[in-house]
Amino acid sequence: MKTAWIMVVILGCVASLYAQPGPDTLWTRTYGWSGNDTAFGLQQTFDGGFILAGTATIPVDPPHTDVFTIKTDGQGSMQGWRSYGGPGNQGAYDVVQLYDGGYILAGYATPIGSDNSDLWLMRLAPDVSSVENSVVLHPSSFILSVYPNPFNPVTEIRYDLVASAHVSLGVYDLLAREVAMLKDEFSQAGSHRVTFDGSGLVSGIYFARLDAGTFSQTMKLVLLK
Repeated sequence: MKTAWIMVVILGCVASLYAQPGPDTLWTRTYGWSGNDTAFGLQQTFDGGFILAGTATIPVDPPHTDVFTIKTDGQGSMQGWRSYGGPGNQGAYDVVQLYDGGYILAGYATPIGSDNSDLWLMRLAPDVSSVENSVVLHPSSFILSVYPNPFNPVTEIRYDLVASAHVSLGVYDLLAREVAMLKDEFSQAGSHRVTFDGSGLVSGIYFARLDAGTFSQTMKLVLLK
């Protein structure tokens, strides 16, 4: 019988991954605080642990809600927690870890005395002070972008590396034939920009492919002359 996941709840200083126990349940974690608190967002982090984000009820007069994040290891043991809030009610519905090890949260914010909520977005920098060990990122993680696109005849290809890696960046036509090799070397961590000049090519669709270690990413390029 499969484990029936009920929810992921936050009950205060420490997080709980709560599941209906079954014969294949590996572990559960339950911790407590004094308010009614719920996690709506959950993602596995680059280091194999978990990041939870949600709403924590602050038991003051009058009660209100703050955003709550909890970082755990792969076994659900808490490594760190943070709360974020201000006047009114705030809560997070989703959390995503970014290539730089930070996080972005999406949720709501309701001002004091208002019945209407606004969309709310917060980006958090990497914070290793709240955990025992630094988050270890995959050395080949990267983000690839192209601008302008469509272009005529020059565009800029940007890639961001979390850590140093050997990088191969090429441009290919619709038949997968290489039309340009822009980069084939070891690159340091950080942001990199490469200019691609399509003056010698006909208008059409091409593809930029970036390989770093065992990871690869491809983006469509549109050359309009």
